[in-house]
Amino acid sequence: MKIDRISLEKESDSKLSQEHICQQNEMPDQLRIFHVDEYGGRPQQHYELFTVWVSTIEDVQSGDAKEIGEVLNLSSIKVHYCPFCGGHLNA
Repeated sequence: MKIDRISLEKESDSKLSQEHICQQNEMPDQLRIFHVDEYGGRPQQHYELFTVWVSTIEDVQSGDAKEIGEVLNLSSIKVHYCPFCGGHLNA
């Protein structure tokens, strides 16, 4: 399940703009690359690779989540190049 940009902004305390979409490769749903304009209220000018794990029906049934679509884990790292297509990500 893919998280939408607005939910990702809320979860990451970031203001996001352009999403990098690989034309040559298929990215897994839990990975997204966005330009970060702001983090924690401070201006930023870089791209980040976000890893977002969202709960499924199995997670709810096992008691690991209260509802489907709940963010279970979120992490990110600054990137200058796409790890999937190798494209340069200009800030």
